[in-house]
Amino acid sequence: MSQHPILSSFTFNNVDDGIALSFVIAGGNTCNGIDVFHKVGDSGVFRLAGQIPGICGHSSNDTRYDYVHETPSPLDTNYYYLDFGGIGPSEPVKIYYVPFNGNELVISQLNASLTVYINNTAFNGAQVSLYNLNGALIAVKTARQGITQFSFIPPGQILIVHVQNPENQVLVQKVISLRP
Repeated sequence: MSQHPILSSFTFNNVDDGIALSFVIAGGNTCNGIDVFHKVGDSGVFRLAGQIPGICGHSSNDTRYDYVHETPSPLDTNYYYLDFGGIGPSEPVKIYYVPFNGNELVISQLNASLTVYINNTAFNGAQVSLYNLNGALIAVKTARQGITQFSFIPPGQILIVHVQNPENQVLVQKVISLRP
């Protein structure tokens, strides 16, 4: 989806180093540098996160630009927009940043709620099970789009998070200790 008339594409993804923004300025368009602005959450204030200096774009060819924001706010919604020098800003885009850092799972606890993020689209539809250390099943959910959430999980426990595909192959297991 184009976020500005001079853009032919604008994509953004979680990567191990942060959030990768990739965009293409359509041929025949130029601007005087690009400023990348960032804010955290719905009530945050946009701040300059980075710059691509000089004349950007090309008089006839599409030109691709990649920018990695290395300090997004983890486990939060991050907003970005691009300001094309002399042309104006793009529409803001948002992405929820999960800092996988090379791991298959990231687990976030908020009170008695547990969210499991899975860093592999092949795991979509995987069954995520929680077991206590005695092997008793606590809860089971199906991951959709790399995320599943459990509620009413008593804090202070040590749990085994078990992820398996629909063919019952174990994809990943992780032992976690919940905060009291």
